[in-house]
Amino acid sequence: MAVTLNASTTAGLVTSADTSGDLNIQSNGSTKLAITSAGAAVTGTLSATTFSGDGSALTGLSGPNFTDNYVRLSGTQLNNAQNSVTKYILETEQSDTNGWWDSTNHKFLPNKAGWYQVTCSWFPARAATGVFQFQHRLYKNGTWQEELNGRSISYAVTTNSTPGSVNCTYFAYLNGTTDYLENYVYTYDYGGGGDGWVTLTHMYISWVGV
Repeated sequence: MAVTLNASTTAGLVTSADTSGDLNIQSNGSTKLAITSAGAAVTGTLSATTFSGDGSALTGLSGPNFTDNYVRLSGTQLNNAQNSVTKYILETEQSDTNGWWDSTNHKFLPNKAGWYQVTCSWFPARAATGVFQFQHRLYKNGTWQEELNGRSISYAVTTNSTPGSVNCTYFAYLNGTTDYLENYVYTYDYGGGGDGWVTLTHMYISWVGV
């Protein structure tokens, strides 16, 4: 048994009481929410249509829609001189349903506020024998974000015969109006002649929540 609150189609609100400590919420005699010492159980579909606290609307309680809310990029070779920080402008859009990547100005400018995860892989190498070091730098609103949460920056020493891969992951909050992200690369500490070159193997920028 349980304390029952029933919204009846003939008698209005019908209640019954006991001392079980359980509670059933019913619609016309059918229990939709059962609350016991073990927790709460919902019968049917649980959905939320409006949250008025922040003025936003939410249809359903599912997670983020990654089909629409992400950008996928790849890129071609970029030659970079020693001790040089250069904006990467050779990316190609592989997927961008919402048009969040500005291919003219080479920046990510979403119209949805929240936290974004940036995952990327870079392929640096040397055309000539020798070594150099490479660093990917993620810029937010024109400033290098050294302090981004979850930052996983890597350095790579490569030669023309043993190229390496640099993988990075970042989390950044973007306000959905003016905040934007850009890619910069830094190559330095050369040994031997010639410039280095770098390719953006892949980059995913995904909305993960508010």
